[in-house]
Amino acid sequence: IAAEAWGGLSETGPVGNHLTFASLGTMMGAFYFGKYYRDELKHPEAWLKVIGHNFLRQVRSGKAHDDCNSYHWLTWRHVLVYTMALPDDTFFTNGTGRKVLEDVATTMDNLYTQAPYGDDGLNYGMGGELIVLDMYHAGNGDPLAKLLLGLKRPQQKGVRPGSFWGKVGTAMTA
Repeated sequence: IAAEAWGGLSETGPVGNHLTFASLGTMMGAFYFGKYYRDELKHPEAWLKVIGHNFLRQVRSGKAHDDCNSYHWLTWRHVLVYTMALPDDTFFTNGTGRKVLEDVATTMDNLYTQAPYGDDGLNYGMGGELIVLDMYHAGNGDPLAKLLLGLKRPQQKGVRPGSFWGKVGTAMTA
């Protein structure tokens, strides 16, 4: 996993979900090994620099690499996990997060589901944007995220198990 994350160092621009998965795994490894094996393993700080490079590429971009429904929202979900785990509030403060919210609002239909553009065969979205909206709202209390959640959540009850896609409590305070 770390090798794939390191491969992102030579790239620029938006990242895809394969790189964000590898970067999240590398980040968790850096946290764990940095805490419990600091004397034996000297690399966790370097791992955090690698994932910082990979995620900051995405945090600075208002567009996900993947234009399809599930992968598109998966990438932004990973960005928010990174954002809240470090914590690094750049996603909330540089305007990219707001662009993502506007993307949610402009690509949903009149039933408040995301247009199924891309890789799914459903005639409605998969609900992948809900966790992104929950995390974004928990991170900064944006009223547009709250509005979209209020419109979308009732429409998505049958799509995802409630215990997994349940409401995320406020994680960060001002």
